[in-house]
Amino acid sequence: MDDNHYVPRNNPDAERALLCCCLIDPDEAILSKIIRQISPEYFYDRRHILIFEAIQKLFEAGKSIDVITVSEALDAAGNLDAVGHDSYLAGITTAVATSTHFNSFAGIVKDNYLHRKAIKNLEGIKSSIIKDGKNPKEYLSQAIDDIIILKQLSQEDDGGIHLAKELSEKTATEILERVDLYRAGKRIGIPSGVMELDRVIGGFRPGQVIVIAGRPSFGKTDLGINIIVNNAIIGLPSIFVSLETLALDVWIRVLSLFTNIYRGKQLDGKLSDFELKMIQQESDKIKELPITIVDTPSMSVADIRAVTQEAQHRIGAKLLVVDYIGLVKPTKSDTREQEIAKISAGLKSIAREFLIPVIVISQLSRAVDRRSPPRPLLSDLRDSGAIEQDADVVIFLYRPSYYDKSKSDNLDIDVAKQRTGATELIMGVPYDRGIGRIGGKIEPEEIPF
Repeated sequence: MDDNHYVPRNNPDAERALLCCCLIDPDEAILSKIIRQISPEYFYDRRHILIFEAIQKLFEAGKSIDVITVSEALDAAGNLDAVGHDSYLAGITTAVATSTHFNSFAGIVKDNYLHRKAIKNLEGIKSSIIKDGKNPKEYLSQAIDDIIILKQLSQEDDGGIHLAKELSEKTATEILERVDLYRAGKRIGIPSGVMELDRVIGGFRPGQVIVIAGRPSFGKTDLGINIIVNNAIIGLPSIFVSLETLALDVWIRVLSLFTNIYRGKQLDGKLSDFELKMIQQESDKIKELPITIVDTPSMSVADIRAVTQEAQHRIGAKLLVVDYIGLVKPTKSDTREQEIAKISAGLKSIAREFLIPVIVISQLSRAVDRRSPPRPLLSDLRDSGAIEQDADVVIFLYRPSYYDKSKSDNLDIDVAKQRTGATELIMGVPYDRGIGRIGGKIEPEEIPF
């Protein structure tokens, strides 16, 4: 391809045909489908961009759409001259006789846009690398982010619209499948393995985002590790993205759950011969657990998505834990709140794309410590309300002994939000801080669903 004579891919006939469908057919259902699929920037011809913007605004305002109303809208916006006056609009209405094939025209316009956008993104990355000469990892992350967006745009779908008949049949089938699983004594959701919690939430569901939040030293990471270990025991593979702790330190916590030896002793090397032998034996037993731990620092959402995709292909990962959201590398935004909102939306997208539960560990703001009693609220989620909005389940951890040393280390687990179920405060859940176990030691047959 000669770059000096390259003309970005476009199809003027398809663009005019799609605009014609909008102008000649008063059927709101067709207009709605076109506007849901197509954005003004998908058009290549500047005149067509302006015309579609006018159509879009008229549709959003609930006004009729034809040559006259679009002409008036363009004139009011000062764009009528730019599109070639009424004569050009009139010419568009003769592009096709009917709107029967609007989907085909929309597909051509969209595909051409994606082609142009992909080339533009790659050229931008190439230019930045040559000009700035920064660490190539930064550009790779940006490239992956851009590719993810383009992939999502390119996917064929029905715009999220589902008819009642379709939903009724699908829902009835899924309910029957769940009843069969329950009656056969099989699990329906992905368990936490903490029985007190599983009785309330019934397990994590594919596509869900579950937020585990609390102040420092309240057991957030321990709960995340308990969850992946409890699932590994029953053969469900998982990924633990550790942005705060090295993988070896995470594995020491895993080992403590099997040996009942305080992790502090393992770190200090203060072990008896018996304890050393136990660690060696248990290490040999657990080396085949279906757990992947990733401790790459400063990972972006794109990096986490790539790791998830690889783990699904390699071990069939059923669960992702991210520890913690505040350390996920953000894309550039004006405020920290906007950065966290983008990260939260990105993790939600991973959950839905790969159909796995994504457990996100989050800090709470210091405001909770100024409250009496200092029990967390949804408004305490640090940096962004978007975390709470995107979450299907929000779980707060509260350790009374943090504020009153005379009390035990037992945890209060507050299911503060559950999109498809009830909320509940679970008090006095056993927590052994020395080995990190939350709840009792669970055998696979004891999981209550």
